[in-house]
Amino acid sequence: MSRPASLRWRPLGLAAVAVAAPAAATTLVLSAAPVAPVVSSPAPGPSPRAREYAILQTRPDIDAVVATDERLLADVRDVLTTMQHWGPWQRRTTSMPIHSSGCSEFPATDVYDATKATLPAWYTPASHLDWHDWPSVRGKIVEVGYRFGFGVGPVGSDVPGNYLLTLVDNTGGSVQVGADVNATVSATTGCHLTRTARERGTPAPEDTPTSRSPR
Repeated sequence: MSRPASLRWRPLGLAAVAVAAPAAATTLVLSAAPVAPVVSSPAPGPSPRAREYAILQTRPDIDAVVATDERLLADVRDVLTTMQHWGPWQRRTTSMPIHSSGCSEFPATDVYDATKATLPAWYTPASHLDWHDWPSVRGKIVEVGYRFGFGVGPVGSDVPGNYLLTLVDNTGGSVQVGADVNATVSATTGCHLTRTARERGTPAPEDTPTSRSPR
């Protein structure tokens, strides 16, 4: 039986049939470029002058401190008069304190805002102070100093005929009591704002003179 012509085999010969390989799947990886974190600049802090003013503002003004130190010196004189019968007391030179222009420990502060005061010394001829009496006299003066916020300072002498006691407070103020030929009582304050500067409530403008400014 013969096949219909349409169904007859037709040899394909040796011709190669190219079959394209399926394209490999491509994976697209998107990597984000590193982004630097946004860092905000810190707010500027207070200036050195403002920091110093804030410290000084916690202290009483210089007029109040001078008045307090005058009471302290009066109480010390009373102790020496009562225990040693020394007096009358006189004051060296004027009775007015000597004020500094500014304070070296507060170098950024306006020279007219802060000051120290040296009170004129009191003195009187001193009769002989026996060595066995000095400890009790010294102890009474220390008690007076404690009432005013003063403690015993590093400078002192228990040498007979050259007695010296120093009291200091936490602002750098000091009181000295000495007994030699004369008995002397003196005081120097620490650094304090003037009354005007303290009541103003803010430091002076930044362009005003300081203790480091050329004179």
